Amino acid sequence: MANTLGIDYAADVAEMVSDAGQTATIGGKSVSCTLGDETSSLSFSDDGGELQTIERALMVKASALSRLPAKFTTVVAGGVTYAVEDAQRNTEADVYVIRVSRREGI
Repeated sequence: MANTLGIDYAADVAEMVSDAGQTATIGGKSVSCTLGDETSSLSFSDDGGELQTIERALMVKASALSRLPAKFTTVVAGGVTYAVEDAQRNTEADVYVIRVSRREGI
């Protein structure tokens, strides 16, 4: 969809990310970001135990990183270590939307 209203989405999103006051370390580099709430789901492991998968999403200005983070890149957010599950670039807003997760045995 074309932006016909003259709205500068990239500037608005950049301001939102800066105003969030949150940071994460992605692949060893500290960046400003927004952090979504954690969600969790349960599954069974191969040995019959239960695994809890905890996921959350981050939004980072694309200019803060030299490239889109690869799957399994280490991310530390809120003092918790996650791994990148998926990362996509929103070109209209000029941000990376990064979905991360961690797993715990129960």
